[in-house]
Amino acid sequence: MAHTPSSPVCFLQETQDSLKYSNESANLNQTSTMSSEETLHDLITANHILHHHNVLDAYGHISVRNPTNPSRFFLSYSLAPALISSASDLVEYHISDASPVNSTAKGYSERFIHSEILK
Repeated sequence: MAHTPSSPVCFLQETQDSLKYSNESANLNQTSTMSSEETLHDLITANHILHHHNVLDAYGHISVRNPTNPSRFFLSYSLAPALISSASDLVEYHISDASPVNSTAKGYSERFIHSEILK
């Protein structure tokens, strides 16, 4: 099957290639000028966009590194992407072991995959 530029598979490949380039060229030890609040807003928006374009279904996940603490990342607690509506729907995890930072909530078991990718 040929992939059109708008197909989810093509979009994911382009995103992976872009992230690979970004991670190679970025110094991940430096903190971002973007605030955590802006990052959480963008993560919520990203979940909605990817759901709207059928890139993620009810079981898909997207995460983002904490811009003020590069050893942590944010991921939805355990909601479908379309249902995430506020920062309270997100959990912060340690990249080192995918354990929650300020919660006993475990969340998705796939958080371990996200932590490994972000290492």
